[in-house]
Amino acid sequence: MPLFVGGSMLFHKTLLEGIHNFPSDLNIRKEIAALNELKGLEGMSEQLKNLDPETHQMIDTKNARRVERALEIIKITGMKLSQLKTEPKEMFFDQDKCLLLGISDKKNRLEDLANIRLSKMMDEGFINELENLKNEYKLTSELQSMNSINYKQFLPHINGVVSLDEAFNNAFDATKKLIKTQLNWMKKFELNHCVNTEDINDSKIFSDTINTYLRSFDK
Repeated sequence: MPLFVGGSMLFHKTLLEGIHNFPSDLNIRKEIAALNELKGLEGMSEQLKNLDPETHQMIDTKNARRVERALEIIKITGMKLSQLKTEPKEMFFDQDKCLLLGISDKKNRLEDLANIRLSKMMDEGFINELENLKNEYKLTSELQSMNSINYKQFLPHINGVVSLDEAFNNAFDATKKLIKTQLNWMKKFELNHCVNTEDINDSKIFSDTINTYLRSFDK
């Protein structure tokens, strides 16, 4: 029986609601990347608007990856992405047979926990760890891995661009934004049971719900 824990909420949404398995083509992707260099995001966005105004209106046109992917699908299939999205999705699970459990709390409580966690990371040597990684693997801010929260904010400090306090505040602000995003995602799921962060060490909180769920398969 598979268990999916933590991670991106988008992954959970895909597993529960299915996905449109749209094609991909490296050569066309290169063409679109060249278009991006030539005309910029605004030019790509305008082309998407001409080809598929419905998709242009729905997606975040300031997100270059989303615009590029939409153009790629349209060019490969010769169809509007908005039209393709009306077709049935590829499903992975029957959502009615899944048990959805959540751990959450009030926003200010989660922010307090995030502050404590970030301070603990500093005390346990995060800066030294990042500095060692940077030196060993020649890491730069342009790398995708360095766009992750904490790496993105503390790398400039290691490079001598910002103070440690400024890096800490930037990392904490980024974490607070993530908390807000995750809370919004939580509202979209029909959870069978959700507990507060204060109760996560009480295994009985979830065990009774899980046992009841498992017994349903014995009928």
